[in-house]
Amino acid sequence: MGAALGLEVKSRVFASDLSETGLAKARVGLYTAEECAGLSPEQLKRHFTPVDHAFQVTKRLREMCVFARHDVTRDPPFGQLDMVFCSNVMIYLDQMLQRRVLQNVHYALKPGGYLVLGPAESTSGVEGLFAPLDGHQKIFLRRNVPARLHLSAGDASFSGAAMPRVKPPRILPLQWSTTEIQRAVERVFFTDYVAASVIVNPELDVLHFQGTTTPYLEAPTGGPTAKVLRLAHPDLRLALGRMLRKAKKDGAPVRRRGIRLSVDGKSRSLDLSVLPVSVDTGDAPHFLVVFERSAGRGGGAPGIHGAAGPPAARHEDVARVVELEAELAENREYLQAVIDHQAATHDEL
Repeated sequence: MGAALGLEVKSRVFASDLSETGLAKARVGLYTAEECAGLSPEQLKRHFTPVDHAFQVTKRLREMCVFARHDVTRDPPFGQLDMVFCSNVMIYLDQMLQRRVLQNVHYALKPGGYLVLGPAESTSGVEGLFAPLDGHQKIFLRRNVPARLHLSAGDASFSGAAMPRVKPPRILPLQWSTTEIQRAVERVFFTDYVAASVIVNPELDVLHFQGTTTPYLEAPTGGPTAKVLRLAHPDLRLALGRMLRKAKKDGAPVRRRGIRLSVDGKSRSLDLSVLPVSVDTGDAPHFLVVFERSAGRGGGAPGIHGAAGPPAARHEDVARVVELEAELAENREYLQAVIDHQAATHDEL
């Protein structure tokens, strides 16, 4: 639409799914000619690049997207969104989960934001939260009424099949005077995050510890500190720093699986998550950092397959290249920020 109006519109797309395989394919953005058969030649020319008898989404579009594994029935929703596409999701949920998801979507949308559902879906049960704009296209407008966030999943069910009940974690009282921050933290301390975790403020000071954070965080040699990057295990500092910067920049959860760290001479695999926590006071977002030991993950780096390898292997190679390119671009951006800061400091002197 921006191109049609001759405008350059800066957009960010948060793309989520439960399938890691689907997310990996989406990150690469590589599709066969058969998969692109429904696109016009103009769309292929504008938004794709030919690659070995296939088509890859242009780098510009891929860089607009943030891909994350996300369960809309359990995970904290993204915040301050202009539009949510939730097509053909509700039909797989029972009425209780449908209401919960729609309430969370209402919470995530900005005032006046839009919700798009599938042809067979509706906002039944939460009509007061959304106003229909186009009944045929299933487009709804967020009503400006108080938002309510639901994160409990112990009594939820998919298509009538009961999910296992999990006892909610006992939340330790937070020693903060700002009750708004405490309420914001409590919004994300739910069933999924019984693992070791910490809350850090925008200055990256640890405000609260939950569970056993050793060996991921330990007091360093020297004077006491609350800085999470100084407390972090040496093998985690680079990844954690990068994830915190990305979560702050994008305002969205960042997850990385299979991080390797050495503990007592043995290699251990860790899944690391950083989730922004909105604060009702209007202050900059805080961050929930979750440490989860990976289950059944082997070590070793993925092999490099030749051009004649199977398609799946080649897609894995492309995905790895895309991931490394993203990390390199982020490191360059961070290095440039450091250089600019040093130059500004030098000019002041």
